[in-house]
Amino acid sequence: MPLIASFPTPGSLLTMRNPLFGSPRIPPPPPPSMKSTASRELNFSVVDHSGKYLGSLLGFKVSPIITFHTNYAILPAKTSKAIDKIIRDFFWNSSSNKNKIHTICWDKVCIPTSLGGLGIHLTKERNLSLITKLAWQVKSNPIPLWSKVVSQYLNPSCNSFSTTGKAIKKGYSYIASSSTSFISNGKNTNVWYDSWFSEDYLRSLIVGPLQKDEISINVNRFANDFGFWDWSRISFDLPVNIKNLITATPCFKDSPNDDVTSCNFLKNGVFSLNLMYNKLISYKRFIGSIVNPYKWIWQLKCHSRLKFFLWMCVNNDLPTKVTLLKRKVPISVTCSFCNLEDETASHIFRDCPLAQNIWHLSNCKVSFQSLNPFEEWIEDNCLQSSLETLSTPHNVLFIYTLWHIWLARIDIIFKNNFPSPVNIAKKSVASAVEFFHIAASNSVPPLGQTFSVNVKWSPPSFGWWKLNSDGACSGNPGPFAIGGLIRDHMGNWVKGFLGFVGQGIALKAELWAIFSGTKLAFDLGCNCLWIETDSLLACNLLLDTALSNLHEHWNLISSCRSVLQRFSEVKLSHTFREGNQCADLLAKSSLLKHDDYLVFQNLPPS
Repeated sequence: MPLIASFPTPGSLLTMRNPLFGSPRIPPPPPPSMKSTASRELNFSVVDHSGKYLGSLLGFKVSPIITFHTNYAILPAKTSKAIDKIIRDFFWNSSSNKNKIHTICWDKVCIPTSLGGLGIHLTKERNLSLITKLAWQVKSNPIPLWSKVVSQYLNPSCNSFSTTGKAIKKGYSYIASSSTSFISNGKNTNVWYDSWFSEDYLRSLIVGPLQKDEISINVNRFANDFGFWDWSRISFDLPVNIKNLITATPCFKDSPNDDVTSCNFLKNGVFSLNLMYNKLISYKRFIGSIVNPYKWIWQLKCHSRLKFFLWMCVNNDLPTKVTLLKRKVPISVTCSFCNLEDETASHIFRDCPLAQNIWHLSNCKVSFQSLNPFEEWIEDNCLQSSLETLSTPHNVLFIYTLWHIWLARIDIIFKNNFPSPVNIAKKSVASAVEFFHIAASNSVPPLGQTFSVNVKWSPPSFGWWKLNSDGACSGNPGPFAIGGLIRDHMGNWVKGFLGFVGQGIALKAELWAIFSGTKLAFDLGCNCLWIETDSLLACNLLLDTALSNLHEHWNLISSCRSVLQRFSEVKLSHTFREGNQCADLLAKSSLLKHDDYLVFQNLPPS
């Protein structure tokens, strides 16, 4: 049955036979008032006790239904909380009549996976993200009839009580507060009061009065040339970090293209729900920009439930006896295996004599030294891929041994069945070998299988020049510099260049280097140019004819294309880093020394 055919329609009756409902092994339903509020807003009639049949298909069918009905209207706060309560009870296997102990807070579960959580969506924030996307579609694509009809709600004189109109106004307010300008010629962007080099506008970053003649200065008047700025135009001596952000903003003063207004929720020129949602979550939880410390977990080769188990381990949220005691459960905290020490996660899996015996019997080479924190011990072993028992990687064997030790602990507590270390080790090895050689054999390439590629610099054809360019970035984002060199068909040095630019990401550095190199080659009178870079992404962007002008690096991309069109013949290709070492050395040298832009007439000294 097609997926869309299985969706209930608005006003339809949901019964136990409806494919929306799955396994009946779920506790009793939430309170009728909560369920009726959510179903009324979503325009569904839910029969009595149907909530308890909401099973494993929740994420696949209920989530799209909620998304469909929340992308054109603002849900009441009560309804959003009711939907969150239903999802939360399903996740914890709880209900109003039976509350289970939660060892980890729900807010942490709902943090996006990119920030270290499980990525379960909060209804209110997801709703706001969807209506903001709708508002952006109206703003960025005003030609279609539906967009013209809906855009009337953005008129200040419109007093309509339409739920869709209210939603679009709300979404548009988020877009307006997060708008940014992509600089082309800089003529319609104010230096002080528009966001053009970062998410913040310049006036908000400084304190003090402005002179009368500089309040209305635009970016075009502030810029001297590509990458250079007239700092005498402003009365402030800006901090170095702000100057680096400005110098890394390309401005082409003579460009016929005006600046483009966009918003911060676009990725590659397309509105990103994840960026919008993550921003709302960051505001609510005050977590800011955090690097995901658990990204490695979701890239492991094992069953999904074991990834969640590892996530609980590194967050120290397994329901061990010590954790349960902290939750006011009156229980003895001695280890279920040895009855010698307190039962913590590190003791169960690493320090307990029984656990150490299991590790030895499974031939999994782990260290039992407690010098490193337990979380680091887990991560180090999960990232080791050396082959061990029956040609099974260490990390796979480690994960499944960890899991079976935990299952053995559960058997002792709930079944009073003290397991044999030999049996636990056998089950661990069997599970790991079965998964790796059967379940993962189709998706994981054989370990140790390598192939050789000859990488070297290849000269261009007669009459051609070859440009090798590269960007060096310390961090992403971070300070970056560019470098490159031009050689003829004999490999002779023609010209070289390097220079420190400012603050940005690695892709901007690569594109900046390509533009500088191609412009230098054209100024030298080159007709046929072969461009070689080690950035495959930069190559693909320059060759992508369907790229939107709302891409954050559209200015550099379009400028590169404009220069390339002036050559009689041009070729753009990707090479490995080893084939681009000369350009790489020039860029890294400039990054270390913060050199100004410099063109080498002759081969620079080593």
